[in-house]
Amino acid sequence: MRQRWLLVVSKQLRRDVLKSLHDAPTSGHLGFAKTYDRIRRKYCWPGLYGSVRRYVSHCRECQRRKSPPLLPSGQLHPIKSPDMPFNKIGVDLLGHFPITRNGNRWIIVCTDYLTIFTVTKALATAEATAIAKFLVEEIILKHSAPREMIIDRGRSFLSNLVKDINQLCQTSHLLPTAYQPQMNGLTERFNKTLADMLSMYVDVEQRNWDTILPFVTFAYNSAKQDITGFSPFFLVHGRDIETPLDVILPHHTENHADNYVQQLGLRKLGSLRNYTSYKIPLIFRKTQRLL
Repeated sequence: MRQRWLLVVSKQLRRDVLKSLHDAPTSGHLGFAKTYDRIRRKYCWPGLYGSVRRYVSHCRECQRRKSPPLLPSGQLHPIKSPDMPFNKIGVDLLGHFPITRNGNRWIIVCTDYLTIFTVTKALATAEATAIAKFLVEEIILKHSAPREMIIDRGRSFLSNLVKDINQLCQTSHLLPTAYQPQMNGLTERFNKTLADMLSMYVDVEQRNWDTILPFVTFAYNSAKQDITGFSPFFLVHGRDIETPLDVILPHHTENHADNYVQQLGLRKLGSLRNYTSYKIPLIFRKTQRLL
């Protein structure tokens, strides 16, 4: 049975914990529910719920910059859940934004329909070759090739995209016909959250958003999602994420990953013993020639 050990935080450090797990770019200034879940998983103190609610509700940056939530419109249409992570992905291109010091002005977004895990990257161009390079390097080579991709682009663009991906992978038949252009509601919902998070940290000239992008994406993937009840990171990697604060305030958690690592070490040790038990010592005579 999984056991979770919580670190009891003293009064002197509570505000530091709240600031780190709400204000920091790796936390993204997300709302009360996600902030509270992020804290309660590893830390505790009397009145934790009220402390987090007051802190988030009085956050000046959230009050100034966040756009009001929008009510969903239209009827709900159930979508068949994929069988495996990254079997079905949604891809969207945002921009163009103010050009950064690194020459970027677009954001490519890819969301897995099963785990809600999202991958983002800043791009200098919106051409199909740049998007294909992103999909190959960040999705296919790291998470496996998806069987279905939803993208709000024309068929001509999609045809060039498939062609570029096949060329990069040096194959002529990599992608199935399920790659088709259509509206991508899941990724579009993330886009609004991404815009709110980026607005918290951009400079006055708005030319540093590409350096902030990896941090707020980390914040999103490490927060519990209402759709699944887990964080995307946990569903992909099978363990809770470690934040910089967790390194400063170490804690102990006994989970399945710990047992797996221990068992893996024992298996390796057993394999080594079996190998050495069958290894025959070599004995050479003084006059024997070695080739």
